[in-house]
Amino acid sequence: MGEVAALVHISGKGVPVATPVARTDGELVTDFDAPEGSRWAVLFNWLKGDEPIYRNETHARLYGELAAQLHIATDDLPSTVQRSPLDLDYLLERPLESLRPALKSRPAMAARFDALVDRVRARIERSKELLWDWGFCHGDLHCGNARIDGQQFALYDFDCCGPGWRVYDLATYRWAARLRQYEGGAWRPFSESYLEVRPQAASTFALLPLFVILRHIWLQGYHAWNAPEDGLMLQFDGNFEYLVGFGEHVEAEQFHPGA
Repeated sequence: MGEVAALVHISGKGVPVATPVARTDGELVTDFDAPEGSRWAVLFNWLKGDEPIYRNETHARLYGELAAQLHIATDDLPSTVQRSPLDLDYLLERPLESLRPALKSRPAMAARFDALVDRVRARIERSKELLWDWGFCHGDLHCGNARIDGQQFALYDFDCCGPGWRVYDLATYRWAARLRQYEGGAWRPFSESYLEVRPQAASTFALLPLFVILRHIWLQGYHAWNAPEDGLMLQFDGNFEYLVGFGEHVEAEQFHPGA
């Protein structure tokens, strides 16, 4: 499993993550028969500590440093570690396939949504020179997937990991802070500490607004795709207004790294 192999590599570089626990025979993955077919199981080490707080500047700074360490540690990830890419097909096209059926009965909202998507695509197309920072990403880098114990930070839940643009990881943190109405206070220390470790990534920060929007579209598309389990509670007019309005507001602000 690519996720397990990546975690072994990352842990070996000294980056604190929830690591898989080996069986007595040394194997990390257990396969077994279930009524629905073959299943796989992995036991992970327990991470002590609490969920970090966006409003705690120390937490934000430590998280930014850890995010940079994660990206550096995976620069030499072996090519044998295979995961699906977090590309535009994953971040945009597949979510659109899930969202558009529900928008068919909402033509005005669908028109606004399509216009937003077209603008995001066009801006990405015009910004290809900034899309150089491609490599392993956590894929879901928010405080809910981290733990802090004293001054020790650690990451877990790498289910969404894969090769992608590193700015997506950073945008996911900023997106999550924005939803908690503490974007500026959390982003400044997070981004400063990240750039202290990976200063070369500064040029990619111009893409943050696009990837904050992509993160929001991806999550809503995920919920729509997973409606058999999550239910249809998110497929109502108010939520679609929030989805489209969120992207429009981010666009209008045109925020920058120091905002």
